[in-house]
Amino acid sequence: MILTRSFLIIGSIAILLTSGLLLWARAQPSEAHLVAHSDFWDGSSDIHLRIPSTHYDANLTHHPAHDTQPTWSPDGKWIAFVSDRETTRKGGHAINALYIMRPNGSDLHKVGLSSPATGTRVVSWSADSQWLYSRYVTRGWWDSYMVRVQDGYSETLWFDTTFTLYAAWSPEADRIAYRTGMDEDTVSSIGQASPSGAGGIVNTQILFNSEDVIDYLVWSADGRQIAFITHTRDANAQYALYVLAMGDNQARLLYASPRPFLDLTWTGSSISFLNTDNQAVSLYNIWPTSVTPNKPIFSLAGQYGRIAWSASQQSLIFVNYDNHQNTVYRLKLDGSDVKFLYQSSTSIQRVNWSPDGKWVLIGMGYREQTQLYQMRPDGSEMTYLTDVAFDWDIPLSPAINKAWQGSLLAGIGVLMGSLAIVSQTGYRFSRARKLD
Repeated sequence: MILTRSFLIIGSIAILLTSGLLLWARAQPSEAHLVAHSDFWDGSSDIHLRIPSTHYDANLTHHPAHDTQPTWSPDGKWIAFVSDRETTRKGGHAINALYIMRPNGSDLHKVGLSSPATGTRVVSWSADSQWLYSRYVTRGWWDSYMVRVQDGYSETLWFDTTFTLYAAWSPEADRIAYRTGMDEDTVSSIGQASPSGAGGIVNTQILFNSEDVIDYLVWSADGRQIAFITHTRDANAQYALYVLAMGDNQARLLYASPRPFLDLTWTGSSISFLNTDNQAVSLYNIWPTSVTPNKPIFSLAGQYGRIAWSASQQSLIFVNYDNHQNTVYRLKLDGSDVKFLYQSSTSIQRVNWSPDGKWVLIGMGYREQTQLYQMRPDGSEMTYLTDVAFDWDIPLSPAINKAWQGSLLAGIGVLMGSLAIVSQTGYRFSRARKLD
């Protein structure tokens, strides 16, 4: 009895201490939602980390080169960024390359290819955090390649010697689909490449060819379909939304319009997008299997907009530009419950939700002077996060939070402590009866 009681007491104390450490770790950089961005100071830029709603700010790179475009791996273990630190001759062409590092700045090393590039604008991770896709400019041409994080193995994608502005990983991270061809080319194509665990890249397969220009593509959540947008090559361009099922040679037309499309995304089994021109912007949500006429769920006067879906995909943030004002709204999937959140004359370049849905992040500013802000989904607690952000994107870390583990251990510790107390009380009661 004494041995059991001692075990319960010591065990409960140890577990309670461990749970306390886990709960305390929520507020630490390694377990919090982190914003990675590049601050531009003294002619160079470094990668910084910020914790929203705190004063935490860590400079990770400390290098005189331009370190820009940080991107989180989906597992939160790496930050990829672009740097010209290989440039040696002052006034010469910048040599851009892709680097990765741990969130604390350690294990920093180059991956992929170096290039006398004028800019690298696409860096995307596969869902399993094992591969990176990057696009860079060399002598006026865009080249694309995939790089394996484990050993830095790189391979340029086939059929990809011209502009490849749009590329997307499949949800299973086993394929990447991308568009090839420029406006003056007679054919625009959707290509697909697959990383091979045995070594290289499976040769690119052309999935679809179009006489129109393919503008943008995005995978469905199950990886079985690709939605994409095209426009005709004539002066009065016409735009169209298609869906291509894997294994089919023909794409199915879903919606045609004389107005351009923006922010195409799958919302569960439906497809959301903005349809806009210089007079109005409309939000659509289309089911590929539906035969009913497509009507906008929300429309406003304005030149363009931005949308960002919450993690549950039941509500979204809608940013509209009209009459030199950027206005932020929140509304539901069906277009109802429209709430005004914020308005500014400064351009809003990006908008995103925090993974836990408790914050809305906004990239606001002009070109390389974009600033990062956050606010609650009801528009309250607007907070300025960055000094001078060099990026247009909002690279927020994945949700890395061990609070549930701490709470679970705390409950186990309390239970064990309670058993120890009950055991001690029972022991005293039994001893008192014997003395009587």
